[in-house]
Amino acid sequence: MSLIGKRLFWLILILIIVVSSTVIYSRFIKENDNMITGVVKYFDIEGGFYGIISDEGKNYFPINLSSEYKVDGLKIRFNYKEVKDYVNIYIYGESQLRF
Repeated sequence: MSLIGKRLFWLILILIIVVSSTVIYSRFIKENDNMITGVVKYFDIEGGFYGIISDEGKNYFPINLSSEYKVDGLKIRFNYKEVKDYVNIYIYGESQLRF
């Protein structure tokens, strides 16, 4: 392999590593962009439901909270996706969340 071929090989290899690292890092940042810490709270209204009160004082309504997290007073840290087209009978929370 000639000197130019070796340099081109290493240049392409470094470029692939840099691009793939950037993509992986940007996905990690995007996925963790909505990380929130809060407390799960049970509300005994209209049949009962669980909400989350964030450390910042915002109220969130989780639409698919796993049973393992349905513990009143449980401190949690979670990642979520906001759901815009969800309707429920509970007038609670600034956002409906899907975990």
